[in-house]
Parts: sequence; structure tokens; C-alpha cells
Amino acid sequence: MMEFAVLYNLEILNVSFQDSFHQVGLNGAFAENCNDTRKIGPCVSVKGTVEDNDQSVMDRKINKGSLFPDLMNNVLTTVLDHTYVDRFPKATKKYTIYLPRNLRKLYYHDNLYKMSIPSFPFSPNNTLTHVFGQQNIIYELVGPVTGVTHVRYMDLSGNYCKFISKTFFRTFSNLEFLNLSNNALSQTFESENEGGLFMNQRWLSILDLSLNRITHLPKNVFRYNDNLQRLDISYNSLNEFRVDIHHMKNLSHLDLSNNQLVQLSFDTREALDHLKSESVSVHLSGNNLKCSCETIDFLKWMRDSKKINFVGIRDYVCSLGRNSTFENLDGILQQLEKECSSYTLIIVLMTTLIIITMTITMSRILYRFRWKLRYMYYVAKEKYKEEKKSVELGDKLSYRFDAFISYADQDRKYIIDLVKSLEKNNALNLCIHSRDFIPGTGIADNITNAIHCSRRTVCFMTKHFLDSYWCMFELNMARMEAIYSRNGQNVLFLVALEKGIMKHLPLQLMDLVDSHSYLDSPVEGTIIMDTEASVAFLTKLGETLSAK
Repeated sequence: MMEFAVLYNLEILNVSFQDSFHQVGLNGAFAENCNDTRKIGPCVSVKGTVEDNDQSVMDRKINKGSLFPDLMNNVLTTVLDHTYVDRFPKATKKYTIYLPRNLRKLYYHDNLYKMSIPSFPFSPNNTLTHVFGQQNIIYELVGPVTGVTHVRYMDLSGNYCKFISKTFFRTFSNLEFLNLSNNALSQTFESENEGGLFMNQRWLSILDLSLNRITHLPKNVFRYNDNLQRLDISYNSLNEFRVDIHHMKNLSHLDLSNNQLVQLSFDTREALDHLKSESVSVHLSGNNLKCSCETIDFLKWMRDSKKINFVGIRDYVCSLGRNSTFENLDGILQQLEKECSSYTLIIVLMTTLIIITMTITMSRILYRFRWKLRYMYYVAKEKYKEEKKSVELGDKLSYRFDAFISYADQDRKYIIDLVKSLEKNNALNLCIHSRDFIPGTGIADNITNAIHCSRRTVCFMTKHFLDSYWCMFELNMARMEAIYSRNGQNVLFLVALEKGIMKHLPLQLMDLVDSHSYLDSPVEGTIIMDTEASVAFLTKLGETLSAK
């Protein structure tokens, strides 16, 4: 290549089909292993610097038996075998490589050179547009290769390439055709989450990635390639294709044949339907297409799409009990619609049944523990607000009230007289809602707080009490307080102000009558302080509430 630079009128250079195997490990001794000891003359197109300034190192040796080794001895002077650019030794020669100014096409294919391509600094004074480098053993593309910005066509297929750095294609900004087929680039593309590999190939229109053992392509792998027209990813191992192609408005050919696809995703189908091209060819033959209820929308799309030309669709095969060809796609869809309709009905019925069962079960559980849940909610709320009125003193608890008096408003006159008598004669501090509830606080919060801050709760049972929502709320909250906060202590007392009222308690509260004693008022609906029965009743009630 050094000597070809003076061939100003050379337009096509073909150095292909060099049959002998060479492993090009261009280390410091490469230039000294040839037989020709001619020194570089002034007309040779190489500028170089050697840090040790040894003139003998600058000697170029040309193998007279073959044109291609002569080329490689000069061009690849900066390549290190299995070595990346950033690990080159300090003695690496730094060259600017000159090409014939009118060279347009370089054929360098079907050779037996095993090598990695590191950084190549070509002089920008060239018109190279086509590079044919297929069927070699170029196992790494590291780069960057600078000075060849006019290249529009590049074929690097069949090179057993396993790695391409993100910098290799950065300088090929005018690339329109790129063939990377028949390599082993699975890992390279699987890690391309941001599309950095082809970020400067804005004009790329044809890309061939077939036969690369690719199992997964990230969504944004082609995010910068708006002008792609033909995309070939055939003969790989993709089991899904979720690459974003919405921006490829000129895409007219998509080859996904001979992969392991079951269907195309909804996003891909939608993107294909919105392409500018009047007709889009899609290849899906050789995939594991599935005919099932899960893919019925995809199959309908294939049947109904007017814009998409499915190449060889009659030969497509899908699994439907036994393998079925798409030659009778309408028949396949009719069979699936019958199966899926009944299947859908079963799913709907079973789902509905499960939801109803779970709803009933949850409702019963919530109803069964409704008072416990309410109690826990209000107690937690009070603790959160730090409004708890009882404080721990040693092993005992000090309460603000001796008892919380629960009663219906219709029985208010009787209860007020009774409370006054108990507070006067027994020195009790009792809590009644008409006097001691905190204004501006919710009724439920007031009730829970009063029960929690009282040593005991006394419920005066009447018909009005049983009919009152808030009275029953107070009764149930007192039950929960006894069970969950007082370790099962007997802190709830019932006083029957009407004969036989206990028989009308709800079933879930009958255990109170069975397990707890209750007091009967001596006079129904009123109290006469001077009667013997009334005095005994008040004395008993006062002693009970005074007990610590």
C-alpha cells in the first residue's frame, strides 16, 4: 500500500485470494522478518516516527513472492496480535498511511490473514468508497480507522469476528451499505443498549447481520439509523424481536427468517403499519410460529394487513396440534376463534367465580372481625396522635376516669341523676358523652378515647340502647378493649334498665350474658333514692366502680 500511493490513476485495487495462511501479529519484529532490505525512499507514502530513532527499524522488507504480503507488511504496521489500541507498547510506530488519491474500490477478500484491526490513521486525501474485506479471519474490529470518511460500501462478512468496539465505525459517517453477516457478534450486539455502535451511521440504508448467533437485540440498538431500508437479521437465534423501528420510516425489507420467533410484538406490528413505504417485505419463514389463542391477534394481522408482503407466506408453518401451513390461514383462524371463544368463556367464568368467592370470603372475614379492626384502627390512631390519657406507673395503670357511662339519649334523665349520686356518694370520676367528650373531635374518636382512658365501662341496657348505632359501637369497643388491651379483665359491666332486655341482645353478644354477671335496676325507667332496693342497687354499683 505504501508503494501504491504513487499510482495516482489507480481506481480499483484487488489483493484478494492470497492462499497461504498468515497470522498477522504486527509486533516490533514484524518488519525485520522479511528478506528484502530496501530502505524507504522519498516517494513512498509513509510518514513515521520511532521513539528510539533507529533507522534500521524504519527499513521495509518486501516479500517478492506475493503482492499481498507486500501490502500487508506496509499497511498493518501498527497492528498488534490480540492487543487493543490502548495497550500498545511505547515502541509502536505511528504512521499516516497514504492511499492512491483516485482509489475508489479496495478488494481484500478471501485471504487467510488472521488479525485484529486496531487504530489506522489514513491520510484524508483519498476517494475510497468501497471496501471488500469478506472471508478473512479478522476476529476483532477495534479502530478507530480515520481518514476514510468517503467509504459508502463495506463488506466484512465471514470473518469469524467476535468483537467490535464502539469506536470502530465512528469515522465511517457516510456508510450506506454494511455487511457483517456470518460472524459471531452475539455478545457485541446484546450489550448495545444505547445504540452506540452505529451512532454515526445516519445514512446507513442496508444492514446485514445474518448468521451471527444473535439471541437478543436490545430495543435501542438501531436508535440512530433512521434511514435503514433493508435490515437482515436472518439465521440467528432470536426468540423475540422488540427492536424499536418506529423511526425507520423508509424501511422496505425486514428479514427475520430462520430464527426462533413465535410472533411479532404489538409494537413491531404497529411500527410496520405506519412506515412510509407503500409495500414492506417481511420474511418470517423458518421460525417457530405458534397458532394459539395467545397469537391469534398476530395471525389476524398477517391475514388482514394490506401493506405488508409476507414473503413465501404459503410455506410458513405453525404448530396447531400438528404442523399447519399458512396456505390455509383463514381455516386456521376459524378453528382458533372457535377454540379461543370457548376458552375465553371458561376463563371469564372461572375468573368471575374466583373473584366472587374471594370477595365473599374477605367480606365474611371483615364482618367477623369488624369490631376488632375498628378498635385497632382507633387505638392506633390515638397512639399516633399521642393522646393516650393513661400512663404507666410501676405495675399499675392510672386512668383519667373511674368509668365510662354508656347510655341512650332517651334515658338521659335517669342516667344523669344516677351519675350525680355515684359521684357524690362514692367520690367517683365518671365520663359521660354529654359532658366530657372533646368538642371538635369525631364521635368514634371520642368514644374510643373515653373507653381507653376509663378503668371500666358501664352500659345501661334499654330498647333505645339496642336501637342506637353509637350505643352498640360503644358496647363493642368496650368488648375489644377488655380482650386486647386489658388482658381479658372484667372491665365491662351491663346494667339492665328494662326487664328481659338481655334476651334481645344480638347473638354475637350473648356471650356477655353467659360469661359476665349483670345488674338489674330495681325500678324500671326511674330511680327512687330512698327505697331499700334502690339504695342497695346504688351501693353495689358504687362499690364495684370504686374497686381498683
